[in-house]
Amino acid sequence: MAGQLEYLLTAAASPRVRLQVMPFSAGAPAAHAKPFIVLRFTDSRTVLYTETRVGGRMHDSAQTVDAALDDYDLLRAHALSPDRSVALIKTLLKEYRA
Repeated sequence: MAGQLEYLLTAAASPRVRLQVMPFSAGAPAAHAKPFIVLRFTDSRTVLYTETRVGGRMHDSAQTVDAALDDYDLLRAHALSPDRSVALIKTLLKEYRA
């Protein structure tokens, strides 16, 4: 587990990564918990890629993409800030090593 926490700290130090932790105290997320990726293109529509147990699917409906972006915003609103997330991970790593 220490390796995973260290990896998260390394990733969080990258300027291309914004790490936010959803604490248990936030309760169950009001958004769906299925993984998704939003692909934004300069010369084409935004596309949503979702995964389930049976495979992946691409969505280009503006309504579906907007719903996923709303879910993402809701999750981020309930997550810790990037600085507090890193602090939490460092605390967990310290506790794990003790």
